[in-house]
Amino acid sequence: MSYCKLYKGTPTVGAQDGTEVSQDGAQTSPIQTLTILAGELGTVLTCAIRIPDQLGIAYKSDTATPVTITPYPQTGTYTKWRLSLSPSGFDTKDDTDPTAVPEWGAALSFTTTEINNANVLFYVQASAGSAETPVNDITISMQTYAIVVAVN
Repeated sequence: MSYCKLYKGTPTVGAQDGTEVSQDGAQTSPIQTLTILAGELGTVLTCAIRIPDQLGIAYKSDTATPVTITPYPQTGTYTKWRLSLSPSGFDTKDDTDPTAVPEWGAALSFTTTEINNANVLFYVQASAGSAETPVNDITISMQTYAIVVAVN
């Protein structure tokens, strides 16, 4: 059973909305970006992570261990995806701290945020290589890792 769920569309911080991202491998509800032309960056997409109540039991992440989301597998086109905690986290033009810009393919960690049954937002962006033609790349998933505990 997967406790952490990802949501797309227009999730609202602190709410329980958005469209659940598919976890079935059949790509029935994937995180997807509009067609990206060669050498271009995709639109920044708003996503959310939360741990919905299951079978009447509430859960939360153990804050002693960071929750992570990683483009997976770490081969192939994973370096064409990047994740951020801020919608402006991808903007290198105004960023005075180059370490704040997320690396392509790197994991995103929620180190100080408890994940529970309310949306915690994060942002996703994809890119295309300079000689790449538009393609429906379904080889990358978003893998989540968390220690989850029942709420007393």
